[in-house]
Amino acid sequence: ADNWWKLWADVKKSLSAGNESADDLERQIRANPTNSFLVSRYLQFVDAGINLSIVESSPIKSNVTAYTRDVSWLADVVAGTAYGAFDLAILLQSAHPETSVGLLKKALSLEFTEKDARLFAESAFRGASIAPEVKNPEKQLRVWTKSALVDIYRRTNQPQLAQPIVEELT
Repeated sequence: ADNWWKLWADVKKSLSAGNESADDLERQIRANPTNSFLVSRYLQFVDAGINLSIVESSPIKSNVTAYTRDVSWLADVVAGTAYGAFDLAILLQSAHPETSVGLLKKALSLEFTEKDARLFAESAFRGASIAPEVKNPEKQLRVWTKSALVDIYRRTNQPQLAQPIVEELT
């Protein structure tokens, strides 16, 4: 499926239909902002160098390169919940660490709702063949969020910001 997606994206771009297709994906995301698969596809489409996969979207590893189209609107549309803010931050962490830090802080500040619990259950382990049972999804999301913050602070050479979070996590 990914190969067909990449071929489709390349054909659209070669036919100078890239902006129209990106606009169409944007409309679809605005209509369904909780669809992280659509968001991933959109981010992949706006820059051919982006190769998002479930593994690369993890808080542990992300290999995203710079974007060629403004994606800041996603923060307002997609990040309305704690899990939504976290999920988008992970997708953007390598290309836009400053934006990602803001989204991760937003995720920590937002109340964990039933919608977050549902999104967590549907999306958190989407790449796992057998999803582990998580007794406290809110606590797990907070740990992942703080761990992602530490990782970004470490990569951007800001150990003074990472230190208190590491102490809190240990």
